[in-house]
Amino acid sequence: HDRMPAVIAPEDFTRWLDVEGTDAKEAATLIRPTLDDFFIAEPTTIERTSKKEAPPNPSPPPDQMSLI
Repeated sequence: HDRMPAVIAPEDFTRWLDVEGTDAKEAATLIRPTLDDFFIAEPTTIERTSKKEAPPNPSPPPDQMSLI
């Protein structure tokens, strides 16, 4: 999928996190597609509240403009 997250293999963690010893080109080689069954999709539920139940928006401080 074109929006797959980058996955860094555990054996590459040290090189990925070594910002002083690993240049950008080398770091880019550590980003590889993962196996198709690496991630597990699980259904979730989203609990929504009605506007009546939602907490009121706090008032902005006096020196800030409201975006609402």
